[in-house]
Amino acid sequence: QHDTSSSSLIEINLGCDAHDTSHQYFVFVSTFLKHGTNMVRQRYVSRLIMQLKKENKSLSWIRDPCLPFRASEVITHGQKDIKVTGSGNFEYCRSSVLPLLNMTSYCRTKLCTINGIALPEYAFWANEFWGLSAYYYTLERTLKIENNYSFEKLKARAATFCSRPWQSIAKDHAIGRYGNVNQNILKHQCFKAAWISAVLHDGHHFPKKDFNFKFSNLIKGRVVQWTLGALLHRARFLPLR
Repeated sequence: QHDTSSSSLIEINLGCDAHDTSHQYFVFVSTFLKHGTNMVRQRYVSRLIMQLKKENKSLSWIRDPCLPFRASEVITHGQKDIKVTGSGNFEYCRSSVLPLLNMTSYCRTKLCTINGIALPEYAFWANEFWGLSAYYYTLERTLKIENNYSFEKLKARAATFCSRPWQSIAKDHAIGRYGNVNQNILKHQCFKAAWISAVLHDGHHFPKKDFNFKFSNLIKGRVVQWTLGALLHRARFLPLR
């Protein structure tokens, strides 16, 4: 980052004493409650239902661009079961999730992210960024983006995945093409790809190409998840050793 005086940054020193600057890091830390992929999916479906109500349309069936083509699921709204069927349109899906970022909230600095939370200025060319959990399972396991990430690559592969008939995806899953990603999670990977791209590029203002972005679920053979961030945040309160 450029400005280490930003109030959105915290100092973490993982060195052996308070004067060890070689292990001193300034880290942007924030939490985005209800903006994880599963919670956002629920909010997204609720928006679909509300839109149908405004248009006085039947709630017995919903066409969802964020489910793979011909995939289906049943959701319960009130006392009623509603069938949701996928149309597999990534572009339309992505435009549909953008309002859920809530980027219209008041921003007290020149750069803000989801819900108006202030962002520091990043030197994207000089830093390495890692995505964990849903980033790994969606981008690498499902879309097979293993290196040289770019928005255009994500968009192209997500569009192909979303538009494939669900029966074809399920057959590939049965022969192990998607590793240990279960079918229910796989069914929502079109939505997750749209949300991830929205968070990265429209929420956090990452460039659409030429930045060092990787994803993993392992560090030195150990499974690591989003809780790594919470661990690092907590480490600043521990005595240096």
